[in-house]
Amino acid sequence: MSIVEIMKFHIRRIITTPSIIGMLLVMPLGVVLIMSFVISSGSTNVVTNEKVTEPSENVATVVLLEENNQVLKQALIDADFGANIWEDKEKAEQYLAQGKVGVIYTVPEDFLMNPQPVKVQVRNQQGRSNAFEQTLHQIVYRQQLNHALESNQLKTNEVNKSIDKEELVVIEAKKGQSLSDFVNAGVLIMLIVVYIMLAGNTIGADLVGMGASNVLRRLITTPNSSWKIIGTILFSYALVLLVINSLIIGCISWKFHISTTLLLRSTWIVILAIIFNLSYAIAMFRIFKNPNAASNIGMLGFIVLNGLGFIDKIVSIQWVKNLSYLSPLKWMMMILDSGNWFVGTVIILLLSLVLFTAGTYKLEHYVKRA
Repeated sequence: MSIVEIMKFHIRRIITTPSIIGMLLVMPLGVVLIMSFVISSGSTNVVTNEKVTEPSENVATVVLLEENNQVLKQALIDADFGANIWEDKEKAEQYLAQGKVGVIYTVPEDFLMNPQPVKVQVRNQQGRSNAFEQTLHQIVYRQQLNHALESNQLKTNEVNKSIDKEELVVIEAKKGQSLSDFVNAGVLIMLIVVYIMLAGNTIGADLVGMGASNVLRRLITTPNSSWKIIGTILFSYALVLLVINSLIIGCISWKFHISTTLLLRSTWIVILAIIFNLSYAIAMFRIFKNPNAASNIGMLGFIVLNGLGFIDKIVSIQWVKNLSYLSPLKWMMMILDSGNWFVGTVIILLLSLVLFTAGTYKLEHYVKRA
């Protein structure tokens, strides 16, 4: 049996084994779809405790809000501009033509999440409302500041730092998407990464199972070396994982219109996650001989590794917080958030190399005894 035939055999085996394809495809895809639905519902069905404020015809400034501006509407009501918010565009334009109102501001759809130029209709420049424009400016600034702090996970003692609104706008323009979409897409991508790493447990248990059932012993009767056989099996898994997760990232990109920069970062951390995943799997294969033990203890290792990635968010002891840097998930989040490719990549590859070296030490002899 040639290397190509072995690879085809294992790819078919992977995609036709329910327990494996369920972990590699069905579970992550299901979670991503559910989370996408929840996020979309949350962004379009914002529940606010609005004051009962009726629009007034005795105003000089009229504000027309297009769809998905519930949060902005509530903020304007809180700022005492509730009487200026009209829904009848035709009537507003008629009043403007008659001189009953001085200016109409038409705020685009989903303005706080994706600020676009506000349409201003005015009889003369003196009719513009400085009070409204300043209020709108402050509302947008606060909203973007809050999202920027959340998306960059800034510490609370950094909240009071001076952040230029124009700088935030420039950053957002470079991303080519709203801050909320950037955060939501990032959350889904990190979920994918977590499932890829979880798949390492499944792959490791599968390798142990093949050893226990003498599948590997039968494979080494072919002219290929043990290295080539194990390498082909791992490459088969890598290929399946890369194709599956590339498709999922493509769906996320289509849903949230993520920028090219975020798409490249996402693809790169998926590749790094697959490399670490396979190194973790080969280490499990070397340590355990019982598939059940490999699965159970491997899951514990997965929980510890991923838990370390978040430990700096829940403890204040510095040396404990430093343990988070032992988790590849921590470095992947840093690559996704800050774009610090080099350091994160080197650390993840070093962690993978340690596991891979431990798992492949005297591999030839080990496989022959499997």
